[in-house]
Amino acid sequence: MLVLMMAALGFGTVLIIDVGMTLVGGLKLGSLTFSELVDKVSDRVFDHDVPEAKKKPTTPVPKPRAAPQRSSGNAVEATPTARAPLEAPSPDAYARDAVVPPDPEVKAARERLDQLLRGL
Repeated sequence: MLVLMMAALGFGTVLIIDVGMTLVGGLKLGSLTFSELVDKVSDRVFDHDVPEAKKKPTTPVPKPRAAPQRSSGNAVEATPTARAPLEAPSPDAYARDAVVPPDPEVKAARERLDQLLRGL
C-alpha cells in the first residue's frame, strides 16, 4: 500500500510540474516566451553562446609503407632510401663532447650551502 501511494505521489508531482512548465513556458514576456528566456539564460550560464575557437587544420600523418608483395613466387627487391650523410655518434662520444654550461642558480645554491656549512 505504501509503495502504491509513493508511486501515485511521484506520478502526480511529475505530472503537475510538467503541465505547469508547459503552461508557464508558453507565456509571452515581450517578444519572447518564458521557455525561450530560460533557454537563453541557460545558454549564457553554460557558455553555449560563446563561439568555439577555430581549430587548426591537421596535417595528415603518413601511413607506413606495407611490405612489398610477392607476385608469382618472385621476390621484389626494395629500393634503397636516402639516408642522412653522417652517422649518429655513439652515446659515449656524445656524452664526452656535449658541452653543458653551468647553471647560475645551481652555482649560487652550492655557494650558499657551503657558506651555511662553514657557519656550523
